[in-house]
Amino acid sequence: MEGIPQQEIAELLGISHATVRTQYHRAKKKILTLLQKETV
Repeated sequence: MEGIPQQEIAELLGISHATVRTQYHRAKKKILTLLQKETV
């Protein structure tokens, strides 16, 4: 997120802060899952 607050991202995208937070956590989980599969 390069130091940009989630609230500011929400305003820039025209979505709620909760949506930004949810999408961030989903993306983080997906990246971690993919990295774990590559190390197996």
